[in-house]
Amino acid sequence: MGGVLPLELIVNTDRDKTWSDPEQIERLDRFSQEIRQVAGVGSVHSLPDFLRAVDQKKGSALPSTAGGIAEIYFLYSLSTNN
Repeated sequence: MGGVLPLELIVNTDRDKTWSDPEQIERLDRFSQEIRQVAGVGSVHSLPDFLRAVDQKKGSALPSTAGGIAEIYFLYSLSTNN
């Protein structure tokens, strides 16, 4: 009959500006891709997926600069509460 078992992973870091570092975002994307390949995993949602969804005009590419990532965060901060 199936079912859903959510598993949340929280990534903490000591580094400054990790979440606007394109290299770190790419590493997280690769990790997410690896998890998607595990048998039985139905879906994986991570920050790189969010960045791609917000910036659809560039296709499936992640922002290549810290400024590009910061711009997406800024635009998201201006959105209405949902």
